[in-house]
Amino acid sequence: MKVYVNVYDIIKYNKYVDCAGIGVYHTGIEVNGSEYAYGGNSLLDSTGVYEMIPKQHDVFMFKDSILVGEVEREDIIWSSLSKMMKKFKANQYDMLKQNCNHFTHEFLVLLIGRGLPRHLNRIAYVGSFFHCIVPKKYLIVTPQQDPNDKQASWDVVDSKSKNSKNNSKGSTNDGDEFDDSDSDGDEDNLSEEIKSDEDSLMFDDDSQSQNTKANTSHSRSSTSRRRHRSKSQGTDKSIAKNKKPKQTKGCKDKLFSFLKFS
Repeated sequence: MKVYVNVYDIIKYNKYVDCAGIGVYHTGIEVNGSEYAYGGNSLLDSTGVYEMIPKQHDVFMFKDSILVGEVEREDIIWSSLSKMMKKFKANQYDMLKQNCNHFTHEFLVLLIGRGLPRHLNRIAYVGSFFHCIVPKKYLIVTPQQDPNDKQASWDVVDSKSKNSKNNSKGSTNDGDEFDDSDSDGDEDNLSEEIKSDEDSLMFDDDSQSQNTKANTSHSRSSTSRRRHRSKSQGTDKSIAKNKKPKQTKGCKDKLFSFLKFS
């Protein structure tokens, strides 16, 4: 089985500096019909090694494919790949000391006994001498996406995983449709309950208003009765005051009145 190193341009200015051997490249190993590469994600504590379709990276532009050797047995590929997956974690990615080209180099050493051509990782080698003064944010990869998403920012998933994802999406969509129908029924029931509650509230409001009217009319009648009573009592008192007691005439008074007339 032939082993290839697939090279991709990270920056568009590589064509102007290729002759000096200081380009910025991404590399992956193509073997047995698949390509394996390494990517970083500071949010994940799992392996950063992923499988992709050969020569079809979704971020970087394919540049060249270099035949570097052959592998006799397939078990060598899987044993070497398992070792690399344990060593190269996603959150341990470092642009200068542990990048995709370092992965390609060590994987090639396990497969065919020799590493990556030096010019493909020369920029990182030179920059590693200034590692201590480079800000960390330029050395790690933090994708602009959901932290719960376990896929790296430039990972390419193989067809099997895509099919499984599509199937799972279809099942979840079916479940969503069922939930929507249930929610429609629940909404109808809720609307009916709300209407009945409103009717009962309106009935209660009418009864309360009637009760208040009756109470007010009763209070008005009672107050009018009290006023009438108070008026009648007042008139009785005034009449009693105005009435003078009749004076009874004695014998002397009758005698003097008789003498006056006589």
